[in-house]
Amino acid sequence: MTILFKNVTIVEPNSTSFPLPVDLLIEEGRIIKIGIDLSSSKAEIFDFENLHVSIGWMDIGASHGDPGSEHRENLTSLRSVGAAGGFTALAPWPDTNPSADNKAAIHYLLQGNRQHVVDIFPIGSLSEKGEGKEMAELMDLFHAGAIAFSDGAKPIKNAGLFYRSLKYIKAFSGTCIHFPMDFSLASDGQIHEGRWSTLLGLPGIPEVAEDLMVQRDLSILKYTDSKLILWGISSKLAIETLVKDKNLNQKVFAAVPVFNLLFCDENVDSFDTNFKMMPPLRSEEDKKALRSSVLNGEIQLISSNHVPWDIDHKNLEFPYSSFGSISLQHVFSLLRTYFQELSLSSLIEILAYRPRQILNIETPEIKEGELANLTFFFPEKQVTISKDDNKSLSENSPLWNQKLNGEVLGVYNKGKLWLNNDKLSV
Repeated sequence: MTILFKNVTIVEPNSTSFPLPVDLLIEEGRIIKIGIDLSSSKAEIFDFENLHVSIGWMDIGASHGDPGSEHRENLTSLRSVGAAGGFTALAPWPDTNPSADNKAAIHYLLQGNRQHVVDIFPIGSLSEKGEGKEMAELMDLFHAGAIAFSDGAKPIKNAGLFYRSLKYIKAFSGTCIHFPMDFSLASDGQIHEGRWSTLLGLPGIPEVAEDLMVQRDLSILKYTDSKLILWGISSKLAIETLVKDKNLNQKVFAAVPVFNLLFCDENVDSFDTNFKMMPPLRSEEDKKALRSSVLNGEIQLISSNHVPWDIDHKNLEFPYSSFGSISLQHVFSLLRTYFQELSLSSLIEILAYRPRQILNIETPEIKEGELANLTFFFPEKQVTISKDDNKSLSENSPLWNQKLNGEVLGVYNKGKLWLNNDKLSV
């Protein structure tokens, strides 16, 4: 299979190698030639105005239901949502039923990688069955292919377990991903504790519930000298604690869910359950602090926080509805529309490079002779978010029928091409 992309702008952070649009000739999964006015008699040619390309993007922390709740999202649909969103690599949560706490579960997550354009990089369960009681067989999971360890959106309440796990994974340079939230301070919480929780009469989730767990995690990390990603940072208070830590950007890294960067608790005023998320959308002041921290590098990662639910879990009165929204397919458009201060180069660095660098995964290159792992996109093109284009098995999104800027054309990986606009996967 030979493909020629004409007049594409290559986006590589901190590089001036390709200042002008170039042609990319790809054959049998490998970049054969990069140049001007390339031609090939056997190539399928694609030529679009203002088309950009980068290495394929990666997301950490999407949810799915395979195995156990495949009607929400199975691995095939998750890969399709990822491809439609521009992602060629996904590291989804292990909190399925049963959880990814054994070698067979890791192998199950890996087995579809040969067939699909999107690779799954398994995160292994930190605890047995994801129950937060006993440490899982982390060494076995690592050798089976787990790239990190976490209980997903379930915080580790047991400080002793957290300490032992961090100490254990240090032996093989492992990474823990933890969601810092002390639910004992917000057992019935529905939204951020503040003005809007009072006005709406809903139990709140205070910032201190996040900050106290961040403090605990950083203290244990310092003692064990291990490696940690604090996933789901959502408050100014937690950021203030985080930036004081000398291990930031060395041993500890932070990830913020995309919706928390763009919306706040005021968006819940209509009781739209699709804005009910975990971590919760916090105040406008928190949102501004999060955005500032992304821009200055205090927060290194942006996560989709993709949480698919069926209507039985979302089409309920607000207090009874489950937390979460689908988002993986629209991360790029959301950031290009609502976070315009983030430059395109920085956006690509965050989506494509930093997840791999932090998790010690080989980073693709756009270079002659290299295997092609690419995302093609239009930075300024307007797109309408439509259910007709939804690749998820779930529809719990607050974005339907909105017009956003920035569109993903498709992805190329392992000799396979996925194009969104033509509904083509070859």
